Amino acid sequence: MFFNGRMTLSVRNGLLALAFSVILVLSAGYGMLAFVLVTQEGWDTLVGQGTLLWLLAQTATAPVVALVGFLFVRRAYRKSAAPELFFFALFLATLAGESLLVLQAWLHFAGLPSFFTALLTRTVWAFRLTGLFLMLCGSLFAFDFAFRKFGNLAAIALAAAIFVATLLPLHSTSARNHLLYAVGDPSGMVLVTLLLALVVAANYLVGARRPGAPTQAVVRAWAATFFLAAWGLAIVMGPWGAVLAVPGIVLASWKAEQTTLVS
Repeated sequence: MFFNGRMTLSVRNGLLALAFSVILVLSAGYGMLAFVLVTQEGWDTLVGQGTLLWLLAQTATAPVVALVGFLFVRRAYRKSAAPELFFFALFLATLAGESLLVLQAWLHFAGLPSFFTALLTRTVWAFRLTGLFLMLCGSLFAFDFAFRKFGNLAAIALAAAIFVATLLPLHSTSARNHLLYAVGDPSGMVLVTLLLALVVAANYLVGARRPGAPTQAVVRAWAATFFLAAWGLAIVMGPWGAVLAVPGIVLASWKAEQTTLVS
């Protein structure tokens, strides 16, 4: 049992370290690419529906919120060992994927084939869907879900997201923000993702009100609601929507109980 517990804890810490590395790589890549675009094209160059300055101002929100939020929520998880916080931290790492939207500006100026735009669109959607599926996995623990192999759940969420993103039908027309391709069936995509988001929110909110629920359950339920709102707004309006995750980060980090991590 001790060996299994230590191995399980090691896997969780490894996943958190990997998620942090992903955020750092995306943030560093974003910074270098932004520097290249500004020096080569200039702040006032038109790209998408606005200038390069406006694009960078919007996309910078995602990696900043993801990095800061991840650090706070990971610290809270190390104190409380609450499964929901583990999945919150991984979800915040997926928000950094919105920073990849600035890569489309470089593809646009470089005049590369549409294949790369389609590949970028699917990659961004893989990040988005992974985040939603991770939130769904975390919501199961609002009902004392007994399964403790978090790594397996995270792997399933990632595999499912990549599978769906690979099969997404795409239009050759631009999406609402930043020149990515639009999803082929936008109404169907909205319906499916909305239903999943409602299931996640319902799981957290209903679980928080069940008899015997811990005192922090309500706080985490509201944190999950803010995270879902940030996720949706980032897709519909642009990466600046990630700012809505800030209240969720505060709530998730608030008064985390000091306990010993166990399997």
